[in-house]
Amino acid sequence: MPTANHQSRKPKIAIYRRVSTARQAEEGISLDVQLQACLDEADRMYGRGLYDYRDFCDDGYSGSLGLRSQDARKTAHRPALSDMMQAVAEGEIDAVFVYRLDRLFRSVPLAAHLLNDYFHKYQVGLVSVQERIDTTAAAGRALLYVMAVMAQFFLDIMSENIAAALRRVRSQGRFLGVTPYGWRRPTEEEKQRGVTASLVRNDEQGRWVVQMKDWYLAGWGIRRIAQALHDAGVPSPEGQEWWTFGSIRDTILNPVHAGLNRVGDGKLVPGDWWDQR
Repeated sequence: MPTANHQSRKPKIAIYRRVSTARQAEEGISLDVQLQACLDEADRMYGRGLYDYRDFCDDGYSGSLGLRSQDARKTAHRPALSDMMQAVAEGEIDAVFVYRLDRLFRSVPLAAHLLNDYFHKYQVGLVSVQERIDTTAAAGRALLYVMAVMAQFFLDIMSENIAAALRRVRSQGRFLGVTPYGWRRPTEEEKQRGVTASLVRNDEQGRWVVQMKDWYLAGWGIRRIAQALHDAGVPSPEGQEWWTFGSIRDTILNPVHAGLNRVGDGKLVPGDWWDQR
């Protein structure tokens, strides 16, 4: 962890700056303003020219977006933030400077991830110019630990509240989640006609659900069922040419086909599509 009195080598700092809209620039937090403020603070802490810095800039990216490693599609992330945190993990950064904390994160889950899995884990300092937060000093390091704990605490509370709300909705028979094979969501026209169920039959897919169950009850193995589906030209739920073992198993055993809804902890209740059996 670098300090103002670090003599063995020049501190290596990263400056992270971000704007998501043109309006932010008009309100006085343009990218240039952020960079200069961070450089001024680094000059005050280390002395002008007595540190090395790398500039990481996300221009036009929302603060709600996370890291590349969190996004399996490699699309919805902040590229500069991702590169910077990779450099942190590789030991190339001693401290990160931001104009304000909301340039770095704007959600509790992302705050918890960055604070716990990067800044605290790799003992990298975090300096916020506007909030006067400096974790390169002892008191600041204690603050970083508190921030990380609190961010995780609020994340846990939020997760518990969401889980409780989902259980409550499911216990009332509403289906939540990925639409199971053999079913579909009601259209707006159907809703206007009075359809209130969260799921309605997909007749074409439903025919193959029945066929798979018949094959299974006749003693067919999963591999034989997959081959039959392939030969019949039936695409998998993911739109693939071949069905996976898991897709066939989940389709055959899904309690939705019996009009039952999973609430959690193994509990099943009648779904609001029950009368469609």
